[in-house]
Amino acid sequence: MLSINHSPYINNTSCYPTTTISEIHQTIEEEQNCLASLVQEHEISLDDCNQAIASYMNAFMMTVLAKDQGVATLQTKESISVKSQFTDLEQCWEDVVNYARANLPLKGKLMMKSDGFVYIKVDDEYIHTLFPMLQLQEKGFKEPPYFRSVDAPGAHISVFYKDEHIIPQEIGETFHFELKQIVIVQPSNHTSYAVLQIESAELEELRKKYGLSPKLHGHEYHISLAKN
Repeated sequence: MLSINHSPYINNTSCYPTTTISEIHQTIEEEQNCLASLVQEHEISLDDCNQAIASYMNAFMMTVLAKDQGVATLQTKESISVKSQFTDLEQCWEDVVNYARANLPLKGKLMMKSDGFVYIKVDDEYIHTLFPMLQLQEKGFKEPPYFRSVDAPGAHISVFYKDEHIIPQEIGETFHFELKQIVIVQPSNHTSYAVLQIESAELEELRKKYGLSPKLHGHEYHISLAKN
């Protein structure tokens, strides 16, 4: 089922239950960690990150004000607009996920780049075949820039970010996963990704083995399919 993923992967100035200053600071810190990870993986500019953080802070304060006025939830016009752009593609994307389940490998090998980034290398057809099926070209989306150099990862699932400093013994081993749904995430006001969320108990156990959380900063594992 199609969803616009605001949390935990990206909270794009949407609905927040935060009511205290300490909770606001904690959530902003979580967002900063999330964006820092996306800078590493997607090469988002620091300016875009700072702009996104400013938007989050504004949304938090609007939520606190709304709660003081007895409003249970708050959703900005911006987030409503984003969601409405892709509602018509819901059935299409469900069909894309079903096609991938039936025709693409649900496994990949654990690989590591020279900078310490560890990922599951999956079949590049997850991007080359699925991207045209998303019907996002008219909305300005293109294939993500994962094929620009010899050591570029291509289609992949991030497992350990380089700042986690993990060199797993399992490099070269095969891991399995299941497909969930396609969502749109917005790491900044000017950048959006269509990602295929996946779940994998094997990857969760791998991270736990090295003393880390089951998922990267609490995010869903995913394969990025398109970028705008």
